[in-house]
Amino acid sequence: MKISFHTEVKSLIVRDGVVCGVELTDGRKLEADAVVVATGGISYPSTGSTGDGYRFAKENGHRVTDIKPALVPFTVKESWPLSLQGLALKNVNVVLKDGKKEIYQGFGEMLFTHFGISGPLILSASSYYDKQYFGKEVQLYLDLKPALTKEQLDARLLREF
Repeated sequence: MKISFHTEVKSLIVRDGVVCGVELTDGRKLEADAVVVATGGISYPSTGSTGDGYRFAKENGHRVTDIKPALVPFTVKESWPLSLQGLALKNVNVVLKDGKKEIYQGFGEMLFTHFGISGPLILSASSYYDKQYFGKEVQLYLDLKPALTKEQLDARLLREF
């Protein structure tokens, strides 16, 4: 078995409806008894995942629906969340809105990252955002103490100070 690093596949070699190799961008053709196509999606191009698998599928007669990332972290416009990089929060509530319209509401765990926010709660929210709002700027509201009323939170803050 030979492994080729830093090598990009240009296309699949298909004979009689069976994938039997790959053609590389440098012109080489690699024949094989079997080919595993594991290209990844388009959500993280910095990992080398360019979504070529969708192109390969289309080129070989498969129907491919609109491609949009889902179950992905959010980037944020504001800079203050970036200063909280690495901070994980539990039992928080998130509401994602487009103006006054609520897109998603959820409770769980989230994480501040070097580019925005992530974690199970945010990944779930992203799948709702994707369906209709992909590419559109929306607002995210974070409630750090959703189990407390405003009065209870005020009393707790006063007590802590």
